[in-house]
Parts: sequence; C-alpha cells; structure tokens
Amino acid sequence: EAFAEEIKRKFNGFIGFDPNQDDPCEVIWAKLQGLDVNVEHFRNSPVMRGPAEFKPMLFREDGTQRAFPKCKRRTRKPKMRIAGRGVDGITAVQVGPA
Repeated sequence: EAFAEEIKRKFNGFIGFDPNQDDPCEVIWAKLQGLDVNVEHFRNSPVMRGPAEFKPMLFREDGTQRAFPKCKRRTRKPKMRIAGRGVDGITAVQVGPA
C-alpha cells in the first residue's frame, strides 16, 4: 500500500505523458482491488464480447501476454456510446456500463 501511495503522489497532477496534451494526470483508487477480483469481474462482463482493443489483458512477469479466462456465463452484447469529444476532435468511445 505504501508503494501505491508513492505512485499516486508522484503521478497525480503530472503533465508530460503526451507533449500535445496539457491535462494533468488524475490518480484515483479503483472500486475493485486485486487481480483475482478484477479478473472475475471482467471475465463475465459484456466488454468481453466487444472489440478486442477494449478487452482487458493479462501479462506474465516477463511481459508476455497470457490468455484471459473464459466467461463462466453468457453475457449480453456491450453498449457502445460516445463518451465525449476531446479538444483535438477525437471522439472517445465507452464500452459497457458506465
């Protein structure tokens, strides 16, 4: 937890990930904590039926991708909606429940 607090302190308000963007980074705690809890949540989520670029991924310690566990139950198709339009004119798309 101390490490997470240190990362939060260093990155919250940071500007510089993208030289074309001056919005500060905002670091917040996730509602779900822990790998097992998140895997269980997303494996049965509608997002798993959406486009591959929106699906969660798992990685081994060496950085190679590993398979995400299959759904345990049938999921509904995700809802695609426009979440907002950035200053550069690019539209953000949100998949699944807000």
